[in-house]
Amino acid sequence: MRALQTLLNRHGFGVAVDGDFGPGTEGAVRAFQSTHYLVVDGVVGSSAWQALLGTGVVSLQSRTNNAYVTAENAGASPLIANRGAVGPWERFDMVPLSDGNIALLALTNNRFVTAGSNGDGQLIANRTAAGIAEDFQVIGNADGSVSLMATVNRKYVTAESGGNAPLNASRPIVGLWQEFDLR
Repeated sequence: MRALQTLLNRHGFGVAVDGDFGPGTEGAVRAFQSTHYLVVDGVVGSSAWQALLGTGVVSLQSRTNNAYVTAENAGASPLIANRGAVGPWERFDMVPLSDGNIALLALTNNRFVTAGSNGDGQLIANRTAAGIAEDFQVIGNADGSVSLMATVNRKYVTAESGGNAPLNASRPIVGLWQEFDLR
């Protein structure tokens, strides 16, 4: 719920991030649906999530070390959470996909982030198109953070070794290393 409220605020609605789907959040959802030509029912379905996530450029800040995820070496090296500030290498476009999930497009090289053909590799921004290995589900966590689940292997993206090693999609559950804030 907090992730929904945070996303609504990114779109200018100014709701309290309290984890409660109260009248303020419902009103903001309905207003968002109306302005985005969605069915106005107050229910956040896949179309509403896609619209909420698919607009704008984001940076991912790891909760494990408070560092920003970077497409290291302008995307030529694996993603790692080791930056103290946001620059061109730390900016990603969340591109909506037809299944309601997203792909991350690194703005530094205009390439999609991939988890590899089996999801067993380090995340790197080197793909020209988004397929199953570039498909991520955004999971809203109770603390307001988000986690990313790779569709290719149904595992969570992790800031390995507390952010000291490249990101990969290898964890079956969400812990601190798998939590990110959208900035």
